[in-house]
Amino acid sequence: MHQKTALISLSLCLVGTALAQEESDYYTISTFKTPEGSAVEVSGVDFGPDGRAYLCTRRGEVWSVGNAFGDPENADWKLFARYLHEPLGLAWKG
Repeated sequence: MHQKTALISLSLCLVGTALAQEESDYYTISTFKTPEGSAVEVSGVDFGPDGRAYLCTRRGEVWSVGNAFGDPENADWKLFARYLHEPLGLAWKG
């Protein structure tokens, strides 16, 4: 009975430690200002040979974003396509 209690206590301590971690401990988080009037709910990402990021959204748009790895204030957003039906991924070809 004491071993079971100790094991449960140890498990709870490990879970508590894991939950105490922050996302920013593992990833760099950048906040980008999105284009005015758009809801950019990203459902897929790929990168073109031109160095731009291409993002598709749940609402059927594809955005081209220049300077995606630089200063978020200098991100260059261009609408590439729209009216797709809930695209869930992108792949660059050619």
